[in-house]
Amino acid sequence: MSTGHSFNYHDNMTSPQDFEHDVTITDADAGDPATVRLLIAKVGGGTPGRAYTGAWYYRLDVNGETAAHGDDLETGTPKTHAQTARIAAEFLASGFPEADAAEALETFAETGQQSPGAAALRVGKAGLEAGT
Repeated sequence: MSTGHSFNYHDNMTSPQDFEHDVTITDADAGDPATVRLLIAKVGGGTPGRAYTGAWYYRLDVNGETAAHGDDLETGTPKTHAQTARIAAEFLASGFPEADAAEALETFAETGQQSPGAAALRVGKAGLEAGT
């Protein structure tokens, strides 16, 4: 599936664990139409919460399948991973062929918020992983 963007994705960014920032925007398990997950990493490495300029890796997964990925996202002013995720969502939503995913990306780009179901499910999963 192509978003109309050209991608120069590096082979070493293939696992979700390779990325420094991971946000599930919508989650089908929580009643959303699709599971939309966006992963972000600073090219050359970075620490979430710190702001950087330059190139970023991104990966968009829709219903468990990689729908788009690349390293062609550049920020000219310092941005955190969370801010860059919103920029990537806006970048990817333009021309995205799946309406549910495009709408979820547009909403996230505008608000920075996950769907209520995805946010609640994430909190629940975090509690399970922590043993609470």
